[in-house]
Amino acid sequence: SRPHDLTLIRSLFEELRRAWEGAHLHSLELSLSPFLCIACLDSEHPMIRLSQKFEFAAAHRLHNADLSDEENRRIFGKCAYEHGHGHNYEVQVTLRGSPDARGTLIDVPACP
Repeated sequence: SRPHDLTLIRSLFEELRRAWEGAHLHSLELSLSPFLCIACLDSEHPMIRLSQKFEFAAAHRLHNADLSDEENRRIFGKCAYEHGHGHNYEVQVTLRGSPDARGTLIDVPACP
């Protein structure tokens, strides 16, 4: 995300929670793409959440060399296929903190 996105959502959150008397704003989330979002939660204010979703595929094969191919297929099913058996995964990583004076939550290039 761009640094000003982090300060923008915090400003929007603060402005919206003052906008309606008697109403309570619990959270505000800005989706920058299907994989990247920024959120501000009342319970964590003034901290910001920056979340990114990653998708990947992985394969495995279950095979016992002491068994015949037929026995392996009977025991392990599709996981015994010669070229493996795959799954698709999604993982979402969320960082939570207060942006610095530049509006940066984490300076990735500076991380060891």
